[in-house]
Amino acid sequence: MLSKLKKFINFAPLLICDVVSFYISITIGFLIRKSIDGFYFFPEFTLSYFDLLSKIWILIFLLFFLFYERAYEFIASEYVELKRILKANLATFFSIFIFIGFTKNVHEVSRFLLAVSFVINPILSYFLRQITKNFLKKYISIALISPENESIFSKYKKLLYKFGYKIDYYPISQLSSVIEKHNIVLIYLKSVEDISLNTKLLPYIVNLRNKGKEVYIISKNFSFMNSKEISHFPLADVFISSIDSGLLWSLNKLIKNLIDYLIALILFPFFLVLLIIIAILIKMDSPGPVFYKQKRVGLNGKEFYIYKFRTMYVDADERLEKLLSENKKLKEEWIRYRKLRNDPRITKVGKFLRKTSLDELPQIINVLKGEMSVVGPRPLTKEEIEKYYGDFKDILLSVKPGITGYWQVSGRNKLSYEQRIKADLFYILNWNIFFDVYILLKTVYVILK
Repeated sequence: MLSKLKKFINFAPLLICDVVSFYISITIGFLIRKSIDGFYFFPEFTLSYFDLLSKIWILIFLLFFLFYERAYEFIASEYVELKRILKANLATFFSIFIFIGFTKNVHEVSRFLLAVSFVINPILSYFLRQITKNFLKKYISIALISPENESIFSKYKKLLYKFGYKIDYYPISQLSSVIEKHNIVLIYLKSVEDISLNTKLLPYIVNLRNKGKEVYIISKNFSFMNSKEISHFPLADVFISSIDSGLLWSLNKLIKNLIDYLIALILFPFFLVLLIIIAILIKMDSPGPVFYKQKRVGLNGKEFYIYKFRTMYVDADERLEKLLSENKKLKEEWIRYRKLRNDPRITKVGKFLRKTSLDELPQIINVLKGEMSVVGPRPLTKEEIEKYYGDFKDILLSVKPGITGYWQVSGRNKLSYEQRIKADLFYILNWNIFFDVYILLKTVYVILK
């Protein structure tokens, strides 16, 4: 409870700045538009000030994009913060025009008023935030974690003091004690290799992000700090990069779920047509059911049945056991990849379905049931997770598995199991809408190829 209160205290002042800035900006925009009413090509302006204030949905659009751009992370250079505010305001401005265009309420809000307001708002918001953050710095407590000894802490404490933050040092052995005490965590890394100093470091970072903490990598090494959104503090001579939340962030999960349901609903009519055609082909090729279901582990470790078109003979398990006992080379291939390149258990129609990935199509049902995503990490069995994922299994189980995914379009059977794990982890930690768009387009390309 205390941790949540501290987080709110860190976050609320910036939110208040944005709300105040927004209402000041639209008030200025309203007064300017009112003053030029009827001037040259400007039409008559009939919108009242109170009608304008009642359009709370404009503010909701703005706050959504500010959240999405991570504008409420406290540690950011002035340049990074201004960039986030500008991007959020620009996205809001265009979204409003799309929204009023679709709802055919284009005359309800003056476009000139909006243009003036969204020129003033990011500038005003930026200055209000800087004043507020400078005041709050002395009250914000930050944890500095280092794989090295306490000399790093004394060194960085002096540097960080130059831009006003209160710092507490923790060695890696005391990672767990940070969770309740601090909402902002800096992890000092001298090199990329430091990430592998402790196998629990990445899962720990993910655990912090899941609990709503702000996590940053801090370094004096410029070549190491190559993040797309790096903050440089010249006075303290440090580079600080925030850890991307990806699908660990609740807002991203919500957006992804909405997109999944939308895509599944659009594809469902096409799925019904293909279902009839493929069902006939499967029945003509070999005896047995049309569908095949397997138990997989989904979100938060909950097991469910994944649906596929049957691509193997009904006695496939017996065939595999016999095959592996007779062929040592194939057994080694199975152990490494959990797949066989030329699998004799697969039917003729099954080979075509697998090659085109059409065997995965029934998983649209899993998406509509809320068990899977259209794009996501590969669905795994309980045994695979326990055997291969180790400390990273909590990351994997924090999201829904997908019909297609990053590893499927990046090499598929050519990737070793270890490479697939890395691909899944990279996808989860670096998710964004454009990443899913890329994977979907690449999936279509791979199928056609």
